[in-house]
Amino acid sequence: MPRFPETPALLDAATFEAEAAAFAALGNLKAEGPATARDLLRRIERAATIAGEPVLPFKHATLYAVLHELEFDGAVAIAECGPGRRPCYVLATRGRAVLSVGQERWRSAHLVIRAAAAPTESPRP
Repeated sequence: MPRFPETPALLDAATFEAEAAAFAALGNLKAEGPATARDLLRRIERAATIAGEPVLPFKHATLYAVLHELEFDGAVAIAECGPGRRPCYVLATRGRAVLSVGQERWRSAHLVIRAAAAPTESPRP
């Protein structure tokens, strides 16, 4: 009998997508201010293209689901954008704290991954 009945997932793609969408949304709300979900998605896509990453690491539907979770968690709040417009998402105080912790965690992971993937000097004979 195999040790694991199924191959264990080392990286859960859904969790990665949700976290990427959450931090992209929180970061954009902090940088550019309130936005509807649709406008937020456009702003994130524009920023990704400028950064040279034209493909987002998450699906559009993931962003909408994450925004609802962030609202439930108190990280974002809903505000009126104007008569007849869709609701706007606004970064809440809790969202600033979540973003700060998340940015540090992703920055640290990025540095470790880059360092681990960097070529090392070959030993001298």
